Amino acid sequence: MSPKVPVVSVVVPTYQHAAYIEQCLEGILMQKTSFPVEILVGEDESTDGTREICERYAAQYPDKIRLFLRDRKDVMMIMGQATGRANLQRLMQEARGKYVALCEGDDYWIDPMKLQHQVGAMEADQLSAACFTGAWRETDGNRSLFYDGRFATTPAGSVELTDFLVGQAIPLCTVLVRRGLLFPLPEQWYVAPGGDTVLWVHLLRKGPFTFLPEVTAVYRVHPGGIFSMRRASHKLRARIMNLQLVETMVGEPYGALVATRLRKLLLQGWDVSQKEHDTELARLTWKGLLKHRSWAGWNLATTTRNFGKAYIPKVEKYLSRILESKG
Repeated sequence: MSPKVPVVSVVVPTYQHAAYIEQCLEGILMQKTSFPVEILVGEDESTDGTREICERYAAQYPDKIRLFLRDRKDVMMIMGQATGRANLQRLMQEARGKYVALCEGDDYWIDPMKLQHQVGAMEADQLSAACFTGAWRETDGNRSLFYDGRFATTPAGSVELTDFLVGQAIPLCTVLVRRGLLFPLPEQWYVAPGGDTVLWVHLLRKGPFTFLPEVTAVYRVHPGGIFSMRRASHKLRARIMNLQLVETMVGEPYGALVATRLRKLLLQGWDVSQKEHDTELARLTWKGLLKHRSWAGWNLATTTRNFGKAYIPKVEKYLSRILESKG
């Protein structure tokens, strides 16, 4: 490794990304900066050739890449799913730079000036906790803007905690953060289905995020993605859990804001659970809506019947048929 202390540490957690990791690393290696950069790659014991590719790149660029070979026995399970959370945590802890840039192994950068511009923006505004940019969303080789106005709205200048809590999306592969603000990580980060959601709240409590409108990266949606290709019910369940955890983090004066968003998500989740016959989601959303019965428009009878739909659906259907036949 170079004796120079890096200004930016780029952390790259990767697992089963053989088809993508080269493009990811090349996008980082092409960065043109006036300061030293280190690349920390955490390879989570892939079986598809990802590890071999990472080892080749580390051998080719020993002055730039620090490779950490992980063991599957150390992975962190969340919602019954193996995640790269432990890998990411250890990478961030190993980072030496003033700033930490994030890019998972299946995403990639397309702008060689990304880091230079982001560091410049952060140096110009010492109050900013992080900086992020525009991005492409890529599915099956087809790109659409991440901030397309349908799924995500373009930020207006800097982003405050309130903006994020009402729904502002932030693509992880574009984010640069001040390393000194990362640790200690909140306890919610270790159990949240969406670690980035909790991480952004954690950092936004310490300062706003600067937004640069240029498109610098590509967020890839593919069948191997941990979250992006999950069923709608799984995504809703994860979002509900994330918001419940966020609610424990922010308190007043943001509690009411999070509660309103959570109620809407719970009601949406209840509707999805009934359409998809997802008992687990039904039970999760019924518990949440029980505290907000009047808001949801549930009287005592409706609440009781919905309890049956969530916990004893076969009995509830049987009773409903009897009542309908007598009606």
